[in-house]
Amino acid sequence: MRTTSFMALVASLVLLVVHVSVFWFYVADDAFISLRYVDRVLSGQGLTWTDGPAVEGYSNLLWVMLTALIGVTGIDLFLALRILSVSCGIGALCFVCVPLGRHSASASWVAGAAIAASTSVALWIPGGLEQPLVALCLAAALAVLGKGLSEPEPTARTVLPAALALSALCWTRPDSPILVAGLTLGWFLASGQTWASLRTAGVLCAIPALATLLQVAGRLAYYDDWVPNTAHVKVRPSAFHTDMGAIWTYQALESHGPLLLLALTAFGGPVMGERPRSRVRLALPVLGAWLAWTVSMGGDVFPAYRHFVPMVVVLAWLAGSGVAGLSRQRPGLGPLLALVASGLLGWMTAGQWSRAVEQQARNEGWVVDALEVGATLGSAFLPEQPLVAVSQAGAIPYASRLPSLDMIGLNDRHIGRSESVEGGWLGHDTGDGDYVFAKRPDIIFFRGPRGNERPSFKSEKELAERRDFAETYALLRWQTRPHHVDEPVEMQPWVRRSGALGPLLEDGRVKVPAWLLTEHAGTAIPRTDGRLVLVLDTGDRASGSVVLPSGAWMAPEMDGLTIEVVPEDRRWRIDVLATQPIELAELVFSPARIGPSSGHGPASR
Repeated sequence: MRTTSFMALVASLVLLVVHVSVFWFYVADDAFISLRYVDRVLSGQGLTWTDGPAVEGYSNLLWVMLTALIGVTGIDLFLALRILSVSCGIGALCFVCVPLGRHSASASWVAGAAIAASTSVALWIPGGLEQPLVALCLAAALAVLGKGLSEPEPTARTVLPAALALSALCWTRPDSPILVAGLTLGWFLASGQTWASLRTAGVLCAIPALATLLQVAGRLAYYDDWVPNTAHVKVRPSAFHTDMGAIWTYQALESHGPLLLLALTAFGGPVMGERPRSRVRLALPVLGAWLAWTVSMGGDVFPAYRHFVPMVVVLAWLAGSGVAGLSRQRPGLGPLLALVASGLLGWMTAGQWSRAVEQQARNEGWVVDALEVGATLGSAFLPEQPLVAVSQAGAIPYASRLPSLDMIGLNDRHIGRSESVEGGWLGHDTGDGDYVFAKRPDIIFFRGPRGNERPSFKSEKELAERRDFAETYALLRWQTRPHHVDEPVEMQPWVRRSGALGPLLEDGRVKVPAWLLTEHAGTAIPRTDGRLVLVLDTGDRASGSVVLPSGAWMAPEMDGLTIEVVPEDRRWRIDVLATQPIELAELVFSPARIGPSSGHGPASR
């Protein structure tokens, strides 16, 4: 590579790093779904999300396995994820820029700057999902095929490295065969449409097809399913989803309008040794196939058009190829094109920023809260191992390592196949409240990691509509101990009154944990060992309605507390008033010869 081309590559890498740093705070909750699989496979629990029948609740097998490969060294898994993301992002840019740099420094700069300027790329490198690896595999295939276009008679050896890259791509996302099909058709059209082209196109698609079949066979053997469970949740074709997908695809294209203009330069002239417009013929089927897929699947709910990342790579490759071809025809034109491209790409980034991409990303700051909540639950309830039901299945289950239930169904076979809400939020419109209730989860979160009284998603709404839900569950007030944030996170989980976290009958006495005494007043907070307790100052109150075993129980007496026990229908209301500063972990009720009895309810645990 010439010195000027190397400098162009370095400059585009610097631009990418700067742009990524703006979004370094961002990570998607779904990234922690993958990390939970990684964590469990490294701990010997298999490629699973929770105990019970194995379910494939991820859509990025190779991403999961590469993260595990880095994590096996012992480094923090989130750091391993970031190392993988950044490495793939840099690798993708290099695969696009370096081959073009052999022809023109201006072409290398335009292609690299196009990738670096896209907020889709910049946000999804730190975002934690597989888009950087998709970009890397696709960029590697384009680099190989672009070089092959200059060969007089391409052979199977010519396309073999591209086929291997596309095989890795198919293991990265289950919908990647769409990209493979587009590239295979594009290669046949671009390489001459001869028998030799047909043979090499066969090699190009046969190896990824074999890789896909191997993965399907493994999926059938391990998960007993033909497709990932995520496909049952997210791929539900309908007129509504098509309309939403069309809007999403149009907006993604519009936001990258300047890059589209630069990609049109590929019509201007061929790179040295290639047929005219061969790169256009190679790229157009890929673009068409993938954009048709994003329309049919309904687009996406995440910020910055994450499924457009592969298209950014293709468009940047076309833009750089166009500049290389035009520079070959008119050697002095390259610097001018690079200057114009820089202005257009700056305009593109400014336009994307004006769409409040950063604010959309910051709106998902609740993921950090979820990590706090998960860490608190994990340390507080390690002995009890309660079942935690969530609609956001990433950070809380990952950080807590507790048994979990995915109420949307990405990681639950039954819910993943349940009826969806017509016109619901893409990938979040499935649920079954009766099924969740029958699973008897000990903790349920409505509306996110902080919890809420009001439901949001389908399972939550169906739970709230049950007449017996409020009888069975209490809305409590708990607090985290700060780890990743400056202030404690206040949460309101629904907790089963008589489950793993309910009163414990032991040695003829009933122990009522303090975390239950926050239904009507008070807040439970973690002490130094992680267990939740009530820390009350003089005059502070706490109150909760609990289910005690049938029988007569004597209210406890404790220094520093005034305790009042009032029988309610099927429950006992316990009110405590601190007469001096006190830390309360539990109340212990002893049998009474004569006393009130609820006459209801089995032993709690």
